[in-house]
Amino acid sequence: MNKIVVYTQAYNAERTIKYTIESILSQTYDNFCYYILDNGSVDMTGKIIDEYIKKDKRIIKLINKKNNFRAMWEYLPLIINNYENAWFAVLDSDDTYHPMFFEKMLDFATNNNLDIVSCGYDTIDAKTGKLIMRRALDRNLIISGEKYRDDFIYYRRYMCGVWCKLYSFSLLKKGVLNAAEPYTYYLQSSDNAFTTKAFKLSNRAGILGESLHRYYISENSASYTFVPSRVESDQSLFICTKEYLLSYGEISKINEDYLYAIYLGLIQETLKVIYNTNLKFTEKLKYISDIFECQITKEML
Repeated sequence: MNKIVVYTQAYNAERTIKYTIESILSQTYDNFCYYILDNGSVDMTGKIIDEYIKKDKRIIKLINKKNNFRAMWEYLPLIINNYENAWFAVLDSDDTYHPMFFEKMLDFATNNNLDIVSCGYDTIDAKTGKLIMRRALDRNLIISGEKYRDDFIYYRRYMCGVWCKLYSFSLLKKGVLNAAEPYTYYLQSSDNAFTTKAFKLSNRAGILGESLHRYYISENSASYTFVPSRVESDQSLFICTKEYLLSYGEISKINEDYLYAIYLGLIQETLKVIYNTNLKFTEKLKYISDIFECQITKEML
């Protein structure tokens, strides 16, 4: 029976962490262990985790004294070395999985001999609890051989984000972590670089045509957070994705257009964040200038 190793990284998540933990403990597939990192929290996050440990011994608590967004990339090699023939899943400390996430994803992966499997997701307004958008394919998609190139526009959206997936440990041990290392210093693009490398090293990947993940967004979400490396992060993700496509040969016109559409979406979001941040006007101009002086932007325009 396959074991699933789950990882959640929590920083000051006292308002949401219990829902995240409950969604894992409520899974219909129960052969899992659950690593939860208290990533330097100064609220009640650590104590909430401790209370759940008393109830369920499958939970393993990790502790960082200071918040470190790169923590997963540092802990993951240590976790991987403890298991054989397992599967890995990540869940953010403010998100939840459908109770059958493990069961359905694992069945899909094992029945189709997949190295990695992703699924659809619901985007939820964290403040109101209302559904903003549901994204899911209308059918299952198996990716192998030339389909990594030819079906890129159909599966790329589900390749993004380290969550919402199951990764086989055999895949992770191929060198995914080393391949993603150059990008892990970027808050916004590190997980996408990781999953891009995971897909590249896989022999068979799959997208389950169901929405099994609830992705909550708020003003404090990383997507709306400005950090000095954000502009460079967008550019690094473009380069990473372009290298991914080039590894399958010449980039088709439709994939090239889609690649630039992805980058346009990234810089549009970054411009909104820059506009809303408390930076001085001259600092905002500098970052905006960096976007439009970038060679990628010039090529796109």
